[in-house]
Amino acid sequence: EEPIFIKNITIIDGLGNPPASGQDILIEDGKIASIEATGVVTAPDGARTIDGTGLTAMPGLIDMHFHLKGGWSGGNALQEKYPPSEFLTQKAIQQNLAAMLYAGVTTGLDMGSTHSFIVEEKRKIDAGDYIAPRYHIVGVPFSQEPSGWDGAVRGERPAKP
Repeated sequence: EEPIFIKNITIIDGLGNPPASGQDILIEDGKIASIEATGVVTAPDGARTIDGTGLTAMPGLIDMHFHLKGGWSGGNALQEKYPPSEFLTQKAIQQNLAAMLYAGVTTGLDMGSTHSFIVEEKRKIDAGDYIAPRYHIVGVPFSQEPSGWDGAVRGERPAKP
């Protein structure tokens, strides 16, 4: 991948410092190689140069609790409430994940979608089948019976106490 040089951008570092305008970012091998005041670093030969005037760069946001699909009532709560649900098509799921990136979310934690479904989605994302934030998942829920989780994951039973 070619180096990317973003010039004259405002940086929010996420450490509580005030925004710093007039900064250049050099990205090499997919990682930030340097952030310096504009003019300190020059773009390497063959670098893609982007004018960052009026733009802001900041650390990616982390969504620590979302449900890509269901998470209760057999993992089909939306389908049960609004059958058939256009919210749960593969295309809609891919669009939702891409929308997270568009909003600045670069890492997400799925806190209880249908387990077999999210394991397969994580495999697809990790394989690069489609664009998505870094995607982390939790395991199959466990609780005492009876609980709201009884039968909540298709064929995957909550643990007995």
